Amino acid sequence: MKLGLVCVLSALAALSIGQLSPKDDFVLSGETGFGMLPPESVAGGVVKRMSWSDDGKYLLAVRDYVDFSVVAAAIAGKGKNPQLQSEESVVIYSMADHKPVLAWRAKLESGQILDVSWFKGSDTALATVVERLPSTDPSQPISTREHVFFIEARTGSSRSIYSVDQKQGESWVNYVMSPVKSMGLLVTQTNSEGSPANGGAKRRTIHAQYRVVLADGSVGAPVDIDGGINISGWTQDGANPIVIVFGFDNAGKVWHASKMLDLASGNLVPDSNVALYKEQPLSQPISIGFGDGTLTKTPTERRVRPSWLANDKGDQHALVTGDATMASLSPTLSGVAYITQGVAMVRPIVQVPKEAMLQALKAAQRTIILSRAKQVALGLLMYSADNNDMFPAAGSDVAGLLNPYLKDSSLTDGFVYTFQGGLITDVSDPANTVVGYISGDGGRAVTYLDGHVRWEPDK
Repeated sequence: MKLGLVCVLSALAALSIGQLSPKDDFVLSGETGFGMLPPESVAGGVVKRMSWSDDGKYLLAVRDYVDFSVVAAAIAGKGKNPQLQSEESVVIYSMADHKPVLAWRAKLESGQILDVSWFKGSDTALATVVERLPSTDPSQPISTREHVFFIEARTGSSRSIYSVDQKQGESWVNYVMSPVKSMGLLVTQTNSEGSPANGGAKRRTIHAQYRVVLADGSVGAPVDIDGGINISGWTQDGANPIVIVFGFDNAGKVWHASKMLDLASGNLVPDSNVALYKEQPLSQPISIGFGDGTLTKTPTERRVRPSWLANDKGDQHALVTGDATMASLSPTLSGVAYITQGVAMVRPIVQVPKEAMLQALKAAQRTIILSRAKQVALGLLMYSADNNDMFPAAGSDVAGLLNPYLKDSSLTDGFVYTFQGGLITDVSDPANTVVGYISGDGGRAVTYLDGHVRWEPDK
């Protein structure tokens, strides 16, 4: 994989300032290291679903949001009869701008999102929204209007491109996206019941009408179909849908047939010799996995579902988050998005060459060893201050003697004490007198009598 210069430089910069830990946030897959930057907030409230655009530049999140400030104000004595203000909204998050934009919103009592889907290879999407229409007659059932909204991620805007009124479930609209081409199909279906022109018993009929919608939001002319249709698949090139056409005969029995809907002509043709689209599994150098765990704080226990980033061999893992209801990789590996406790988050992914990652890993390990050696050196100075400037004698249990002065007893793991002991005041050059060392990859962290530490590479 050829990495862009900007991507490499940003990753190396993140490593250098400590934003990334090559040990905890990276996995190595082939000749590339994949590292996750700190998480960024996509949307709060309660996020119900989230999806990536095909180009990996945008995230779309559907969320419910309740404004509890009115309740807090009422509790504080600043309001009366609090009513929760709840709404549903669509949030678009830009990976380039690192900020969310509210693309659509409505109060829950007046509207609800049924479905949201991206156009293939585009930064636009469609959403089906049910609007509850106000009624002044309580004896009449509540009527609704179904909208299809066009959402443009680049501008963070939305607009209704089609709508149909519903009364007692007589009409409904849905859409299906092509898996290959940047287009979709809007389908409106209407149920009706009436008597034939020559009299007789009432007969139930169903009628379908479809429109082609493109990724720029343009909607084609309506085409009528005698019967209802369910889209069951697409042709291999994604140009035409495979549909199940159905209806009712004179006896009221259901009939159905499988056909290909030729969008160019509007005709239903046999589908027996049509090559069908089959989704191929993606082969990516990294993947997302989940685990199960339990957090315990007596007497409370909580089940958690950690999410992990894994390399292609499955032998390296980096923790995405400690508890996630869902997590997904960008199609272009630009980030990993996840939902934790209802909040949508994203961790951008940076890529660095293998050699740069290994060098960063060595540098990180060296930093850790130097820090441990420094704390041991300070512990020795505190010990000597409490013991009349005496350092431990050679052969002493140095780890045990330093326990009261160190926050973690494991800091002395691997520490080799080389000083023979005695008064610090008897040493003429403390800054050049070695006390001990901790070995690491490619060298060791050496501690000196005056408390400073220095890395000495292997000779």
